[in-house]
Amino acid sequence: MAAAYSALLAVARSLREILDLEQYIDPLHKEKNVSLKEKVDFIVTFLEDFSDKYQETLGREGNGIRKAAYEAQDFMNSYQRSVSTIDDDGSTEEANLNLDRDLTMASERIGFIWEETMKMNNSDTAKDLRSVSYSFPVDRSSTVQATAKKIVVGLDDDMIAIKERLYEDSANLQTISVVGMGGIRKTTLARKAYDDSIFSQYFDKCAWITVSQEYRRRDVLSGLLKSLKNQQYNKNEAELEKLVYQSLIGRRYLIVIDDIWSTKAWDDFKMTFPDDGSGSRILLTTRLLDVASHTRSSDAPVHQMNCLNNDQSWKLLQESVFEQQSCPLKLVEVGKKIVENCGGLPLTMVVVAGLLLSSGNVMREEVWENV
Repeated sequence: MAAAYSALLAVARSLREILDLEQYIDPLHKEKNVSLKEKVDFIVTFLEDFSDKYQETLGREGNGIRKAAYEAQDFMNSYQRSVSTIDDDGSTEEANLNLDRDLTMASERIGFIWEETMKMNNSDTAKDLRSVSYSFPVDRSSTVQATAKKIVVGLDDDMIAIKERLYEDSANLQTISVVGMGGIRKTTLARKAYDDSIFSQYFDKCAWITVSQEYRRRDVLSGLLKSLKNQQYNKNEAELEKLVYQSLIGRRYLIVIDDIWSTKAWDDFKMTFPDDGSGSRILLTTRLLDVASHTRSSDAPVHQMNCLNNDQSWKLLQESVFEQQSCPLKLVEVGKKIVENCGGLPLTMVVVAGLLLSSGNVMREEVWENV
């Protein structure tokens, strides 16, 4: 399974790099790429836990998953080359035909892996993993998209705290580290802050970059330049670092570094960000407390994300399924049991809501009992 896992990591990396080139991607392709990335990220996370516990099951399913993962990797590499063709010379006709073909074929392979993973997740042996909560991605139907918007429930206090830190009366560069387990909405909080129209007026430059476990320094620097709308990113690593620094010096900037996994990753990039008394801020998310402590500004507290309490969790599930209407009394008891099993993880509850809505029988008790 290690080979399939490695191929899926490569697919995830390709999808991140492709999404960094969003100005060159058809909006429909972007939506599909986002959905694919969510599925691949979940599959990788699931296999990390599943592989140690159920080698026999993986032995039966592994060959098909490995083959599909390799094929998906090949198609995404081809897709990425086609995007680069548009990037380099502006030629779109042939490239767009290749993009459509490669994305369709990659989607089919990832869809197969997704189905096989769901079979494992629903198996009797996998039910022992109830203590592990996964952020199940779901298809981007209009119903599920509306459900996902409810994920901001319970973030008000976190958002206030982050705003206070971003607006803090200090001219020095400040790094705000947000830490919490997977699925607790660190990225959602960072995105909510990043997309705030007030911030876009307050900061002269804003950029977003995702680092993740496996990264290439040159790719991260190139992605930063693209996010900063600097077109000079076909350079070597030293030149890219200089260009990032020059793009930021003398300006009040906000940089979001999402999903960083090691202190080394921070040390690789921290000197790229000028501290010139402009009141700039870096907002960083991580699952690891030691990384958060290492990256934060001296004497600044780490912002710890917490799970939702039962009341917040029930509110999130109700709003996600019924919007402004009340939950029928016959579903309250089973609904609150579902909430307890979600362990306060918001993304898990949103995914459960998506499954309920996609059943077509959301008012039936049996549907809720079988989730």
